[in-house]
Amino acid sequence: MIEEISFKTPSGQSLPAILNRPADADTLFVLGHGSGSNRHVPLMVALNDALAPFRVATLRFEYPYSGAVYLWTAPFLQGLI
Repeated sequence: MIEEISFKTPSGQSLPAILNRPADADTLFVLGHGSGSNRHVPLMVALNDALAPFRVATLRFEYPYSGAVYLWTAPFLQGLI
């Protein structure tokens, strides 16, 4: 079962995530994306799909800085274009 969830960090910030939990899963593998990426990047989706048949659930989450980097950078780039 794949579901969109969110969880709170110790500081109280809510982070979006995707939990893929096969019915027979007995292990959880947590995936964090690289810089400039997000939880939908093809490599993370492929890992998710490859691990499911081996009874491994995956949690793909969004780092708190993912959206903030874009918001900070966008005004700067608009001045250069």
